[in-house]
Amino acid sequence: MSNLNEGTNPELQACIHCRCPTAKRCTGCLGAPDYDDKPSVSTFYCSFACQKADWPGHRTECRKLQARKSLSRAASLLQDIVYKIRVQTTTLEIKSAHVEGMTVYLNGPLPNPLCTQQMTPFPTHLFKDQAILKSALVYTACMEAMVFLYSFTKELLRDICSEIKEITVSVIKHGLRICFGPAHGLKVNMPQSMYHNVYKVVLKQGEVWAIDPTGAQFGYYEPLCSWKSFQQRISTVDRANELGYIRHKVFYNSAKYPVKFMVSKQAEKEELVKTLEDWLSVWVTLHGGKFNAILQGTEATFESTKNEFLKQLSAHVKKSLARMYMPAEIAKRTEEVEARIAQNQADPISRNEFEGFRKFLVSAMGNPSL
Repeated sequence: MSNLNEGTNPELQACIHCRCPTAKRCTGCLGAPDYDDKPSVSTFYCSFACQKADWPGHRTECRKLQARKSLSRAASLLQDIVYKIRVQTTTLEIKSAHVEGMTVYLNGPLPNPLCTQQMTPFPTHLFKDQAILKSALVYTACMEAMVFLYSFTKELLRDICSEIKEITVSVIKHGLRICFGPAHGLKVNMPQSMYHNVYKVVLKQGEVWAIDPTGAQFGYYEPLCSWKSFQQRISTVDRANELGYIRHKVFYNSAKYPVKFMVSKQAEKEELVKTLEDWLSVWVTLHGGKFNAILQGTEATFESTKNEFLKQLSAHVKKSLARMYMPAEIAKRTEEVEARIAQNQADPISRNEFEGFRKFLVSAMGNPSL
């Protein structure tokens, strides 16, 4: 059983056990999100004695709502992890930004396929609206997010979910659109339908949810919704894979292509992913051995613990990037990249796969000049 809480604006309700007026609620299930036509309803008790007496009847519902609340917190944390990583690791050279209606224009030169581009801090100063900043941060980052989040997701959801899938969908309903390119010239426009990656998770009690850490690029800022609700945004589910498929399979494909900036970017992301996974392992060991323990406690406790974790994560990313771009590390990685490119250029399979990937980008991004 959990503690009782009166909340900040208590309103008297009837104790569910003895019907006496009370403002105290069970904190275990307090704050759980609604699920379609199954709302989350607070349960009121006037005393611990009444709560204990009613526990046999409340136990099942309370634990179901606790799982929902843990999932909601996990989705929030995963989204914030993506933001904290992306704010230090952009490869887009954004010079200015403005909003016209429901379209965000990010102005800057398109990437040169013959050159490498280091990961640098995102120009947050260009954005006064925090929602638009979040949208820009995760622009075209859905697959990358799946790579970075793999270990975090596995550890956070392992005790509450019976199934976790990585889903590729076609998004058709946009609350927001983003265009990137020179202020005057060719821009990469977000098409009407665009491939997008999310998690489809099933809680152990059978509820099916969507976790969308990068939905802000389409104007969807809440990272969690029921799968039924999420389906209203999309046209089709294109692929469904086990958790880790993008991290262990798709992620390494771009390293096979005979294009310098793709191979170089891949090498840097591989290094950062590895250092993050190693850091998470150490962090978990130092904090009791279970990462999902971060989801427990009152809302205030969770927020405090989450913020401290994100602060440490940001510091680790900054430290990792500083080491990654030391002259000796750059020289070592450049040599490895050149060797990969030479191998890829000599391999007809790699060239054919790259052509297939290029056609996929044209289809996904709607830009025939790619």
